[in-house]
Amino acid sequence: MTKYQKKHQAWLLEFLDNYRRANKSQHTIDNYKADLQKYITWFEATFPGKFLNCANAKTISCYQQFLSAQNDSSKLPQSKRYLFWGKVQKLFLKIKPLQKTPEALLPPRKPLVKQQALAVASKRRHLSAIKNFYEYLKQTNEDFNKLFAINPVRTKIHAIRLKDEDVEPTKLLTPQDWKVLDNTISNAKERFIIHVLYYGGLRLSELCNLRKDAFNSANFSLKFVRKGGDLHTLYIQRPKVIFQLYKYYLGYLARKKLKVASPYLFPNARGEHLTSRAMYNTILKIMQKANCPTQGLTPHSFRKACASNLYHRTKDLLLVRDYLNHADAKVTQTYIERLTHEPHSNTAGSLAEI
Repeated sequence: MTKYQKKHQAWLLEFLDNYRRANKSQHTIDNYKADLQKYITWFEATFPGKFLNCANAKTISCYQQFLSAQNDSSKLPQSKRYLFWGKVQKLFLKIKPLQKTPEALLPPRKPLVKQQALAVASKRRHLSAIKNFYEYLKQTNEDFNKLFAINPVRTKIHAIRLKDEDVEPTKLLTPQDWKVLDNTISNAKERFIIHVLYYGGLRLSELCNLRKDAFNSANFSLKFVRKGGDLHTLYIQRPKVIFQLYKYYLGYLARKKLKVASPYLFPNARGEHLTSRAMYNTILKIMQKANCPTQGLTPHSFRKACASNLYHRTKDLLLVRDYLNHADAKVTQTYIERLTHEPHSNTAGSLAEI
């Protein structure tokens, strides 16, 4: 490992450790690690002998192009050093350029794994990770040196414009779909799951990580870790119904007499929480069991339904934003759809009354 690679890995570990101290979820940290490792590998292969602080807006534009097309290491843009030795070969060595250059003259190129062109959302995530990485390095170095004087990921570059053909919106779980589910499903566990999703609007990962002590019957609230690692208190809609189902479900768990005690509401055989994939399949089976039209419906359809229902009842976009734990109301707007059968009450009120 070269001194450049060692320094890059040290910066990466420092950044990830900072996220762990900020109580970010392991899933978020793993995604950052994968995205940034890909960028670092590309940078080292494209600009051998350069530190990451040498990157500028043009570097990021090149990487954006790399993410936009199917690539392998043989198609990476050549650095100036490679181009220089190619000219030397042509003028003085009288041999074919670059391919047959003595190995001693050229630095080794670290191969990259072939990759498919990424979708717009994936490219946005990659560039967001790089922007946060450089911003952290800029802030931590500004009092000691000027290694990272600027963040090379400019806002204009980072803001990838979404095209209509790239967007596959989540299908809404309509009030009619919900009525079918509510009237058909009788199993304690299954009813508890669909009600928490429909009225709580939880993400799939948040549902999987729910603990038994998350429910506070004194004030009808749920306290759990949101996406990103923040501890959040949610005053859920239809609290009496939800907490009654919670009580029934705890009785269901007690009757099952699990071999391994677990603090999680949805444990597997080892006492760990269910994976998102396992919960995803469980929810699809619930919808199939109720003969609910599953074409296009996903667990996220419940979250979208929660947002749409709550907005049509309260007409308060900021309330819906905070309820879903969105950082930006613009994201919340994308969740809200016109309902074919709107809730009977259009009067705004407290969540406990809804």
